[in-house]
Amino acid sequence: MGQVADTILGITGRIDLIHCNDSQGAFDSGADRHANLGEGSVGMDNIINCLKTANAPIVLETPFDGVAADLALLRKAL
Repeated sequence: MGQVADTILGITGRIDLIHCNDSQGAFDSGADRHANLGEGSVGMDNIINCLKTANAPIVLETPFDGVAADLALLRKAL
């Protein structure tokens, strides 16, 4: 996912905002089902790498019951 951020930065020169969540479905499944961080198919290493590469504000879009843990995880990792 860091490569995705690099590609976007190469084309536009900036990333203004990241909508952060893991995914219940596989890549390219067409489903937009958010999962808590580390509990989906994206993987924490990919998520953190993308966030660090983008260096942009983050909107955390994970299920409510895990938001506090997800926020703590992001604060520790970033």
